[in-house]
Amino acid sequence: MHNQISSKIKNRTAKVGVIGLGYVGLPLAAGLAKCDYTVTGIDASQ
Repeated sequence: MHNQISSKIKNRTAKVGVIGLGYVGLPLAAGLAKCDYTVTGIDASQ
């Protein structure tokens, strides 16, 4: 399983979830999206 995850990260095919889109989560999600990862952000506030 570790090899599968490592491979997906290297190939940028990993799907990433970021919980909390505050002052840390939102820039993190945006940065990952700019690097061609599929990102889903979840936050309690609309």
